[in-house]
Amino acid sequence: KIIDILEKFSFDTEDLMGQVGKVNYNDPAYIKNIEKQKKLNSDFNIIKDSLTALANRSPMLGSEINSKVKKIQKLNDKTIVNFDERNADMAKTNEQYIMTNANDLALLLGEVLDQMQKQSQSQCSGSKCKKPGSGKPNMSQMKSMQKSLKSQMQSMIDELKKGDGKKDG
Repeated sequence: KIIDILEKFSFDTEDLMGQVGKVNYNDPAYIKNIEKQKKLNSDFNIIKDSLTALANRSPMLGSEINSKVKKIQKLNDKTIVNFDERNADMAKTNEQYIMTNANDLALLLGEVLDQMQKQSQSQCSGSKCKKPGSGKPNMSQMKSMQKSLKSQMQSMIDELKKGDGKKDG
């Protein structure tokens, strides 16, 4: 999912980059481009959270992921400043670098995913193994499991309140 979201982010950045070159900074559409860049920056903050969590789980990839994330974040901020200063050429250049770094991240994660799938297949014998992710619940199942967990936790809290916390376990 992270790879797909990174690719969409990259394509959206590329689309905006194409629009920036066509619009004069006196044109009202220029303001819309600034708003689009701010939305892309906001969208990247969501992606950044997922990438940071992934980087924390994988020390080998963590430094590379964090480096690219910081570059993209810094370039996003510079791009907005360039837009505000009506420096469309520099904003377009920064968008190119943003797109390149996002593509590099997606490529890195794609290679790691392929490597993990190959390793998983080599460890499986015959039809004993499922494809990675095939046993994962869908969104409605997750919601029902979440409700069930919430009710279980609430009943445990109620029991603790009734027993003043003196029960074992």
